[in-house]
Amino acid sequence: MSGAKLAVLIPVFFFTSVISVVTGSTSLITVPVMIALGIEPHLTVATNMLALTFMSVGGSLPFIGSGVLSRSRLLPSVVFTIIGSGLGAFLLLSVPLKALQITIAAAMIPSPFSLY
Repeated sequence: MSGAKLAVLIPVFFFTSVISVVTGSTSLITVPVMIALGIEPHLTVATNMLALTFMSVGGSLPFIGSGVLSRSRLLPSVVFTIIGSGLGAFLLLSVPLKALQITIAAAMIPSPFSLY
């Protein structure tokens, strides 16, 4: 990856991680930026998911010692999340490139229900 692309992606990922820990929707910014820079859609989604993993861990750390998290629900949630994520990643690899591009573009269209 070129230095110019990294110069764009690093601030975009930093900015969206700071904001998205509170509000979510980081993928609405990072995925289109990566695709606009010519990164292949399968790699774009995989990179975004990896970034979301670290963002989620970083955003969860302050809550660990505060007693907000239910430890009895934590392990099953992590196990089901890992299983579901793994299955989703394998499915992503079987989706044709054109179908993935259309799906990503359609997902970026705001829903009228998201305003409420």
